[in-house]
Amino acid sequence: MSRIALILSLLLGACALVACQSSQPEPDDQAATEQSQSPAPAAERPEPRQRREPLAPFEDSEQIVERPDRMLPKLEGELTSDGYGMTMIIDGSSPDAFANSLELIAADTSSRQFQELNSALEYLQFKSMPPGGLPEFYRMFDGRTAEEVIEMASERSSR
Repeated sequence: MSRIALILSLLLGACALVACQSSQPEPDDQAATEQSQSPAPAAERPEPRQRREPLAPFEDSEQIVERPDRMLPKLEGELTSDGYGMTMIIDGSSPDAFANSLELIAADTSSRQFQELNSALEYLQFKSMPPGGLPEFYRMFDGRTAEEVIEMASERSSR
């Protein structure tokens, strides 16, 4: 119990010391403080920075894909039952085209189906990332279906 009382008294003392030092400026500094608080002439004051365009409202249901050239898009399947998205052809010509392809696939697959594709992509990214980074990685899937990507990952994992 005495340790707790000692710690509390030290904390209270430190707080009191800080409060005393910051409550009143030194007499010599008071004139400098008053000068710095006086408003500057209008010509010297910088104009406030404003946004040039208003921010668009964000809806929770939107799935945003940021920087597909730096990371795989994070999406989820949107259907409650299996859909036909796994048969869609992937456009791997650019990171944005790849991200758009994944969005279309996600819109027509269940969560389970899309998770299979996502797991396959993550596995392939980990095991066989080309030296050119993600843009070159996406080109590996250009013209393939999601089913073929899953099959590719399965074949490489069984080796």
